[in-house]
Amino acid sequence: MSASESNSEIVSFMSNLTLVLFMNLNMP
Repeated sequence: MSASESNSEIVSFMSNLTLVLFMNLNMP
């Protein structure tokens, strides 16, 4: 796996995780 592919997966994972956490915080 190249560095660019690894970085892309990490960014995608972080984006999804942040979105889930953000939605959970907004939920009462």
